[in-house]
Amino acid sequence: MSERDSSTVKTAPADNQLTADGNGGGISGPMNADGNGGGISGPMNADGNGGGISGPMNADGNGGGISGPMNADGNGGGISGPMNADGNGGGISGPMNADGNGGGISGPMNADGNGGGISGPMNADGNGGGISGPMNADGNGGGISGP
Repeated sequence: MSERDSSTVKTAPADNQLTADGNGGGISGPMNADGNGGGISGPMNADGNGGGISGPMNADGNGGGISGPMNADGNGGGISGPMNADGNGGGISGPMNADGNGGGISGPMNADGNGGGISGPMNADGNGGGISGPMNADGNGGGISGP
């Protein structure tokens, strides 16, 4: 019995096993956690989400992101409604960068509306061009940071 059943067992490719999120094409309504889509994530990346559109009170509406090895966020193109945590967009981050977010538009009370950022190795923030509403933590613009 075990020989017959073992032929049906499938495992994920080795290069995907350490990736947390590479979700695609998602659209979520109000109060959803993730509406991410089209993401490309490398090994050991937390998020390589892309193309997501999320409604009000969503945690993430990130889109178009490309993240390298060991990056926390390489999110891009996101549009998030009011009270969202992240509406970041267009970011490109290198190895070991915390944030390379870009082009984000966030509503009132959002944590981040950063945009256009490019960050080098081990930089914390290279955010730029962001538009944030009232009571937002970050509406940084035009930043490029080196090693």
